[in-house]
Amino acid sequence: ASDPSGALTTRRLREASFGLARFVPAAAEVLSAIFTWWNVLDATMSVHSGIFWQTGYVRELQMRRMVQLAQAAGVSHYCEVGMNGGHSAVAMLLANPQLVVHIIDPQEYRYSQPVSQLLRASFGARFQLSVGYSRQMLPQLISNLSQQQQSCDVLLVDGDHSEVGTRFDINALSAVATATSMLVVDDTVPVCLGGDGTDVFAVDERDSGAYCDAVRASAAQRSDRRDVRIVGPGWAVRKAASKGLIQITERYGPFAMGSSEWNPCFRATRGPWCGRAHEFDWGFVVARYNRTRSLHL
Repeated sequence: ASDPSGALTTRRLREASFGLARFVPAAAEVLSAIFTWWNVLDATMSVHSGIFWQTGYVRELQMRRMVQLAQAAGVSHYCEVGMNGGHSAVAMLLANPQLVVHIIDPQEYRYSQPVSQLLRASFGARFQLSVGYSRQMLPQLISNLSQQQQSCDVLLVDGDHSEVGTRFDINALSAVATATSMLVVDDTVPVCLGGDGTDVFAVDERDSGAYCDAVRASAAQRSDRRDVRIVGPGWAVRKAASKGLIQITERYGPFAMGSSEWNPCFRATRGPWCGRAHEFDWGFVVARYNRTRSLHL
């Protein structure tokens, strides 16, 4: 029988030991494989979670940039603080079939263990999980990598989102970074207001005035006039850059939730849920370490 398209004669599944993937996506198939896995992870979280809205996934724009970083020449180790639903971890595992993924996550949700068990069963020793918070687990991870003379080529900080916690993670990970390592920090938006109520912009945030005007106008309509955004990671990144530990090379956002295809509203049981105005504004940065040694931040 003729098969001009090759649909019946082109084999894509490989022979593999039990517990290893039979399908390894080719370069052109990586994004489709990631999105398919994301559907599975979303469903796993839904089954095991009591939360009424879907959380735990990296935004598509950030994932696409991180895939590019993971596929760069010479990248072999990826380190992540804060796995949650496993969406960024699986994207890295699929983006580069030689990549070893080192994860620190407290595994504190009902879906955490099912997700990690699924990833471990699918990717074997390439998925390395340290269970706990970064303050307790990062020193051990750093020690293990140092003893093996290995470093983190791509790093993601997506932990507790406080300024102090994010600064600790950025600082500690400098011990396993090199001059060519690429650091990604999630949920970074311009701080906008300093302690005296005046605009405070980093050098690469000078075009954020209109955005901050919208944030202030929104806060003024609340009874407590409070800024409800997550600004801890943004403060931490600014502090690390001002002290010369990192150099921000790329900044994405800020994107107000629901106003951009890159920051869609959360999926909820009753339809899209956007929270309060500007509550879940989002962006991320890509940076390099200037100095790969511990600094007091």
